[in-house]
Parts: sequence; structure tokens; C-alpha cells
Amino acid sequence: MPHGDFDEWGEAEDDPKRTNAEWAAEQIRKHGRDRYPTTYMQFTKLVEEVGELGKELNRIDIHCKNNPAPRKLRREAADVALALYNFCAKFGIDLDTEIADKVRNDERRFA
Repeated sequence: MPHGDFDEWGEAEDDPKRTNAEWAAEQIRKHGRDRYPTTYMQFTKLVEEVGELGKELNRIDIHCKNNPAPRKLRREAADVALALYNFCAKFGIDLDTEIADKVRNDERRFA
């Protein structure tokens, strides 16, 4: 399905070909408006979401590596990612491209 198609309940159809940036833009579209229209407001939202992720980390036992991450932690991590992608979009930054470039060119070694 092309981007923007909806199911019978008005929900966006899943599209595995969407980029993370497109999912972030879809969230804003579904909300009806960009609630954080300036770069500073979006940065503040990003910091807020990182704080909520930190609070959730404090709430759970992060040393239980054999258990899957709780849903609330996964949701908070997704909120951080969405806020970061929307922040980058305001500067015209293609975050996926920048991440790939950073990793490809990272020559650092840690002992």
C-alpha cells in the first residue's frame, strides 16, 4: 500500500518500507498538528522524553538481561526516537543517513 492508506478504523496501515523519519512524520500528521513547531520546543520535548525513559529505567530491574524489556520501557524508548527524528527533521537532517555515515567512518578503537 502507498503511504497514507488507512484501514476501516481510520488507522494508518503498517508499511514495513517506511523509514523511521516517515513514521515520526506520520505521528505528527495523526495528531493533527505539530505541537512542538520550533527547534527549541522539539529539543525540550526530546529532553522530556529522555527523562521519562530514565524514570522508567529507575523503576525496573535493569540487570535482568534474560527478560524482555517491559512494554512501558519499549514505549518510552520509542518516544525518545520519535522526538529525535522530529528534531532532526526540523533541521533537514536525514538521521538514518547520518547514523550510517557515522558508523561507516568510525575508525576509533577502544581497549
